[in-house]
Amino acid sequence: MATTATAAAMRGSGVVAETLGPITSADALFSKLAQALEFADSFGHNWETLDEALRDVPADVTLLVYEADTLWREAPDVAFELVESWLRVAEERTAEMHLVFVWS
Repeated sequence: MATTATAAAMRGSGVVAETLGPITSADALFSKLAQALEFADSFGHNWETLDEALRDVPADVTLLVYEADTLWREAPDVAFELVESWLRVAEERTAEMHLVFVWS
């Protein structure tokens, strides 16, 4: 697991968000992203509203997905869709977006 120092070092480049605990389903991913990125209450916990919520993040953002080995092992389709969504939105935004998978 990455250290808090790793996250602290990245803070100079905008918002740094961290998912805590294993993610094994889309529902778990949406809940953890909503908490980590402080999405509005209107976030619908689905892929379409994820794109919208990511577009609304006001600054450069780095998302650290901890225990990524569990996500890729237990729900590879969810991990893949997260990458696809992240890339789709990153192409549209002028602010930087970094998605970092941290293996345990």
